[in-house]
Amino acid sequence: AGLDPSITTASNKSSLNQVKLSIFEKALDHNPTDEELIYAYLTCGAETWETLKLLREWDKMLKEHPDSIKLWAEYINLRQTNFASFSYTQCVKVFEDALSTLKRQANKCHKDDVERREDIESLMVYILLRACLFIKQSGYQEKAFAVIQAAVEFNLYQPVNFTMRHSPEEKINSFVEFWDSEVLRFGEKGALGWNEYFRAADNGEEIPDAVL
Repeated sequence: AGLDPSITTASNKSSLNQVKLSIFEKALDHNPTDEELIYAYLTCGAETWETLKLLREWDKMLKEHPDSIKLWAEYINLRQTNFASFSYTQCVKVFEDALSTLKRQANKCHKDDVERREDIESLMVYILLRACLFIKQSGYQEKAFAVIQAAVEFNLYQPVNFTMRHSPEEKINSFVEFWDSEVLRFGEKGALGWNEYFRAADNGEEIPDAVL
């Protein structure tokens, strides 16, 4: 009996992909920062590798190129659409991991490397907005809005004297206190911001009511 044509075709395709991967690997040795080449390599690998191998390769490339908007965007697309095990919780974890990785990279930037830090922070904003869109489309509109509120309050309305006499942990604890107080927040009419809340609390002043 002859070979099953479908088996032969699959075998040929696998062999061809292995050859392609070998070519991509050699090309990357000479052009390790070419984003299009990296993405083509990973796309080819997706047709050959097991899931864990594919994710390991993506993880490796993202660590080597943490400020690549294209790679992060394609990785998020991959995790949202290409796995049968996909769930809302798992996808949110992908966004969280991406932001944590980028935060570590931003913190590693030297003080004089302002441009690189700004590029990474811009990418973090992009990923946060992607996350909020995903959360909203998953039916959690209020949560998506709350994420935006929290991000703006924490980054743009942070008490000015924090940089001088508060640790990161103290900043977070103070922000949690502000958030749990349920005073008006960014985007709500009459909101004064975390900075004003902290100033009033620090001076023993009356905190504005949550409802005006």
